[in-house]
Amino acid sequence: MTVASYTWTLLRELVNAPPDPAERHHAVRLFIGSGMPRNLWRRVEERFAPARVLEFYASTEGESVLVNLSGKKPGSLGRPLPGSAEVRLARYDLERGRLAEGPDGFAVACEPGEIGMLLARVRLSAIGAAARPVRGCSGPRTPGRSPGTCSAATTAATSGSSGGTPS
Repeated sequence: MTVASYTWTLLRELVNAPPDPAERHHAVRLFIGSGMPRNLWRRVEERFAPARVLEFYASTEGESVLVNLSGKKPGSLGRPLPGSAEVRLARYDLERGRLAEGPDGFAVACEPGEIGMLLARVRLSAIGAAARPVRGCSGPRTPGRSPGTCSAATTAATSGSSGGTPS
């Protein structure tokens, strides 16, 4: 199996190039990377079938990894990889430039269609390395779960949509 790595729109030039009859006999079976727009994703899979696109996101400051293994939602970064950090989408207030907080002081969960920020639980030993640690973002202590410490991703995303968001 041949795997090709990409970032963002790297494959756009290949998809936009005139078709060549020889390209149907390629050995590529998987394009793996991050940030491919959903319209490009569909065009890559159509043009280079039977190859698939596997989109992922991995944080540099924690242990969160999202993977779109099924490919059923092109443009989506997918779901947390088993064994990676717990993640949540918190509502982000663009006007104030910060997470929206509830009356209890914890970040408010993001609803579908709202602007949100990906938050990931981090190990206590990694808090010093996090760019902007947010303590208690996942709510107060509940049976079986300790208070959360999360690392906020540096970019806002729209919850519940495709195009670079968890699904």
